[in-house]
Amino acid sequence: MRGVRMRKALVVGLTMFGMPAGVWPLPSAAAQEPGHSPLEAEFPKGTGKQLVMNACQRCHTLDRIYESDLWTYQWRDTVQDMVRRGAALEGDDIETVVLYLGKNFRPSGPVRARVNLPDGEGKAIVAGDCQKCHSLRKIVPMRLNAADWNTLVHAMIYQGAKVRDEDVDIIVQYLVKNFGPATP
Repeated sequence: MRGVRMRKALVVGLTMFGMPAGVWPLPSAAAQEPGHSPLEAEFPKGTGKQLVMNACQRCHTLDRIYESDLWTYQWRDTVQDMVRRGAALEGDDIETVVLYLGKNFRPSGPVRARVNLPDGEGKAIVAGDCQKCHSLRKIVPMRLNAADWNTLVHAMIYQGAKVRDEDVDIIVQYLVKNFGPATP
């Protein structure tokens, strides 16, 4: 029964985060050839932009980067993970990409204003655990009930989110209170 619930949670989580059925967990079917993404113009000019355009779009769309708010050390971990998975980067190009992403796609970076979560128990956990993988912008517009938030949190854990067992209920309660169906 647990396996069925986890698969359901994964499907719900992936669907809620904009990944259409049939393309997960493989590289995005929507990955585009460099120079063909409408988001490309939104990426700031600078050393590393062309490397990002060429290497990253081979496996996923630019929105995965554009929606991310990571600090440089988090980008370093992410880029190194992508290289281990086969991203076409090596040597100094890896650090060039990390520095470009860390400068432009960080919390409060030049591409967007910082997301401010409401105060309350669970804020630090949500801010810390959730944005290790995605922008808080994915959370803020959602208006889910407790069961759906619980399913989504478990889907993220199934995908590899490092959330302590004792923090799951705190996260869900925080999300329901601040981003539930009754919140404006």
